[in-house]
Amino acid sequence: MGDDAVKVLIIGAGAVGLCTAYRLAQRQVADITVVERDQVGAGASGRAAGIITGQLWSPTGVAVRALSITGFRQFSDELHGYRFGDVGCLNLFETEAVEKRRRLYPLYDQHGVHHEELSVTQIERRWPAVHLRPGLMGLFDKDGGYSEPDRMLPALASACRALGVDVRESCPVTGLRHRGGDTRGVETEGGPIEADVVVCTTHVWSRTLLQQHGHQVPIKAFRHQRFLTAPSDPAPELPAINAHPYGGYMRPAEKGAVLVGVETPEVGEVGVDDPAFHMDELNIDDTVRGTARQVLELLPGVSDETWADERVGALCFSADGEPVLGRLADGTFIATAFHSGGFAYSPAAGQLLAEWITTGAPSVDVTAFAPDRFDRLTTVEFLTRSMTHTQYNSYSAIGAPRKF
Repeated sequence: MGDDAVKVLIIGAGAVGLCTAYRLAQRQVADITVVERDQVGAGASGRAAGIITGQLWSPTGVAVRALSITGFRQFSDELHGYRFGDVGCLNLFETEAVEKRRRLYPLYDQHGVHHEELSVTQIERRWPAVHLRPGLMGLFDKDGGYSEPDRMLPALASACRALGVDVRESCPVTGLRHRGGDTRGVETEGGPIEADVVVCTTHVWSRTLLQQHGHQVPIKAFRHQRFLTAPSDPAPELPAINAHPYGGYMRPAEKGAVLVGVETPEVGEVGVDDPAFHMDELNIDDTVRGTARQVLELLPGVSDETWADERVGALCFSADGEPVLGRLADGTFIATAFHSGGFAYSPAAGQLLAEWITTGAPSVDVTAFAPDRFDRLTTVEFLTRSMTHTQYNSYSAIGAPRKF
């Protein structure tokens, strides 16, 4: 089927959905529709921190994330009003945990992923605004940084529309349409939409939608919160920081502000069995705000008296901690469960899906992310077991040090 003849329907106008549409349009696919039940970025993507690093833990993850980092830099040249935050990414660990990371250095070297060990003293000399407690080490990735969702998502949507993509907001999908056992479009509240290829990029909502059609995808969601400080003058000079020993992360933001994020490890999973569930239903309490202030103690010169912005969202994880990216038995493509780095994966996920749809195969072997890698027993056991984020991290099906 020629590229100009194929009709592609993408469910979800978040980072992955828009990146897929954009890359397809660049490949001269003429009939692309993106359907979004709310507004562009209203789901998980608009609540993301957008921190980027190539220092992952699996061969496939490292290869795909390297592709993403290249993609973010390309977006800086291609998207009006968007710039990649090219400040590097500092990943903090307890000193005793560094040896486990060192085992990954050959993998990083193979894919050209920068890694530089830094002591507390070296970190504080390089970034004087940062003050750390003893007993920590940093692993710096000079090619990392951050992507601001409030800039990238509108820029992507605008670029897609300029290339002829039909981005339909306030268009909830209620089900898939099948013909001869293959997916051939979607049902929406406004009526059916026919397509040759359907791509589902709806974060943890994918589970509920696909389950209606016999696809059991073992994914769960856990909440995370992000806060924005008031602007600082002068702005603190710092990289994006994955501050795992402090239970959070931070990065520079616009106008001298600092974005701070925290997880809630002892809170249960986010229930999304209702397709109408919206992340606005999740609340932030004062305990979480206190945790965010503890993370901000890394920057003693930045005020935490009031937060200029607060957002709560969810991180989506699969049963083995790796993304779910590939094709289901009925031909539907799925892209979800990008753990705590969904925004970071989006340029690569979009590129690989576009290659897959137009050429028949992605340029990176993503067999390790295939949706059919889970057996039925694992899937059922994972979905029926209720757990907190901490319990998920120790779940027996997971053996990788999943961070960032």
